[in-house]
Amino acid sequence: MKRIWEMQAETDSSVNAIDSAIKEKYSSESIYSIFNKYTAYNFNPTQYYKEGSQWKESIAIENRYTTYPVAQQTGQLSHLAASYQLFKSSGTETGKSLKISIDGADRLKWGFKLQRRKRSDKQCDITEIASDGFSNKAEIISKDFGDTYDEICLIPANLEKEHDYAEYKYSASLE
Repeated sequence: MKRIWEMQAETDSSVNAIDSAIKEKYSSESIYSIFNKYTAYNFNPTQYYKEGSQWKESIAIENRYTTYPVAQQTGQLSHLAASYQLFKSSGTETGKSLKISIDGADRLKWGFKLQRRKRSDKQCDITEIASDGFSNKAEIISKDFGDTYDEICLIPANLEKEHDYAEYKYSASLE
């Protein structure tokens, strides 16, 4: 924290000061990589934080879906913000896969992740969805939806330092 305050005097914004302090301490990390992990970890805090079981409130789920297909939805995110779209099994999807399609505004830094919660132990698997920053479209198929996984959370994160109103789209279907 002290170093962030010191960096603040040398830079034009607090976000840049935080980014500089992170890079100075952890050369392979940045504000983007740290924030991207943070958004994923907040979905299941008891798994990722030693004090996670003490959290009184969880993250805010923006939308919950239990029937499929989910027609294309549109959202917007401010800089360094994330949203949580939850796809829950209704118990009738045995032997099915959940296909999620995403499309983030081109030429922006995005972090797209899936947190797939296992039915057996309620622990999550994180799946990073690669985007190259130029064209941010992807489809990911999660096998065993309803069997192995009882819910899947799509987490889009706007990793831009200043760009607000970044638009993303997503849809989901069973296969």
